[in-house]
Formats: sequence, structure tokens, C-alpha cells
Amino acid sequence: MDAEEIFRSVAQQVFAGAEEVETPDGRVPVRRTPSKRLRRVEFFVEGNKVVGIEQNPQTASQWAKLAREGHQVMQFREGESGRYIAVVVDDKVTIYGRSARRTPETAR
Repeated sequence: MDAEEIFRSVAQQVFAGAEEVETPDGRVPVRRTPSKRLRRVEFFVEGNKVVGIEQNPQTASQWAKLAREGHQVMQFREGESGRYIAVVVDDKVTIYGRSARRTPETAR
């Protein structure tokens, strides 16, 4: 299973309401952030820690706008650097850095 498939699978499981998600390294719990109560999951992809977090619809970003419109949006970050590496919008995965322009419209 490649990273894109893993991100899609994790997002699908989270949005389906799973309390735990299945990853190639085993099952991991879905937790909630303390302040906004957004769903969050930590796991490993190819030996690197990844954090997936449900998009906060109350921010000003275009991703948040999609979430407010009812789309299922989950962002993925590197665990060490905190750098955003991917987004899943309604099962469509966009890996950051694969194209010059990454916008919500290209992720649909």
C-alpha cells in the first residue's frame, strides 16, 4: 500500500466514525484535539511519523471553506517537522509537492 492509498484509507475510516483506524503498522486510536475537538490520528508511513487531522471548518482557508460546504477534508502533516504533506478531500488525495499549484479546486 503506497502513501496515497494509506492517506485515503485513514481519512475514510475517520470520517466513517471509527474509534481506531487500520494502518499497515496496525491499529491506532482516533483521538480528539483538546480545544476544537477535531479528529486526529498518529501513525507511521515508510518509517516516518504522520499526523492526520480533520480540517477545522472555522478557519479562513480554502480547505476550511470546503469543509463548511460539507466536504470531508483531512490534512496530513509530517510528525517531526509539522510540514503539511497531503490532503484528502472526499477520497481524492493530493500529495503536496507533486504539482506547482495545490488548491482546493485541484483536489476535488
